[in-house]
Amino acid sequence: ELVRWDTEWRKKGLFIIDGETVIDRSREEPVRDRQVSAIAMDREGRLWVGTSDRSLFRGDGDSFVVMPPALTPENRIETMHVDPFGYVWLGTVDGAYRLAGEKLEQYARFVGSRSKSGYVSALPISHIWAITSDREGHIWLGSSESGLIQLRSGRFQRITANDGLPSGFVDT
Repeated sequence: ELVRWDTEWRKKGLFIIDGETVIDRSREEPVRDRQVSAIAMDREGRLWVGTSDRSLFRGDGDSFVVMPPALTPENRIETMHVDPFGYVWLGTVDGAYRLAGEKLEQYARFVGSRSKSGYVSALPISHIWAITSDREGHIWLGSSESGLIQLRSGRFQRITANDGLPSGFVDT
């Protein structure tokens, strides 16, 4: 099963490709008329959908569940990742968040932004464009100015141009 979303500003859509069949989910509520900006699939096969208007949905079979505002970040969701432990990570303009059950934790933030709840790092980072995890479950963040950031055992380590990256911008 392949999930595709249309990210052109003039078009909106979420399409699921299952073998030879293309299923257009963009006409369904609550995804209708929203620009999908990020998707991820968890271990249970549920589809997580983030939008440019900071909405977060979880696909449960044939329908979507809207996550309450307390479980959504304050800014546009740019990227998502489900780690090996089942946590859903969200990358936004103002940092990285982790959805842990019924709690949204802000793990890294852009200096000057305010935290809604949870743990906030002292690490000044910028816009998060990419999130992934390695075999050991450590989280890696790609940012627009702060390079590559690894979260390991609750501590951050930055890898920047000074360490050999071509620039501070990491987006995939």
